[in-house]
Amino acid sequence: MTEFKINLKEMMFFGYHGTAPEEKALGQKFIVDLEIWADVIDGAKEDDLEKTVNYVEIYNMVKEIVENNDFKLLEALALNITENIFLLNKKISKIHIRIKKPSVPIPGMTGWSETELLKERE
Repeated sequence: MTEFKINLKEMMFFGYHGTAPEEKALGQKFIVDLEIWADVIDGAKEDDLEKTVNYVEIYNMVKEIVENNDFKLLEALALNITENIFLLNKKISKIHIRIKKPSVPIPGMTGWSETELLKERE
């Protein structure tokens, strides 16, 4: 099997995820990176979008999930996104997702928090 790795980097969305009251009330930016492995050799050979992974569909799905749901944990958000991407396209075999929360409500923390998940199709 030949697999391509497709990267969607630094997708930025606004959402209300977290456990702190201010995160739920005010919301904040979230930055999502995706690495997707898929067997799309037929689509590549034939230059046919229908036989590959549509980046726009993936982006729109991630946007919908981040902006229209409310998760306490970044880990729960990451799992939800990966499970829905697997449902969207059967050609996808593995997903690596990274979600960054640039503003963390922890005194003295000047960086961001992030979670990563590497999940293979079951």
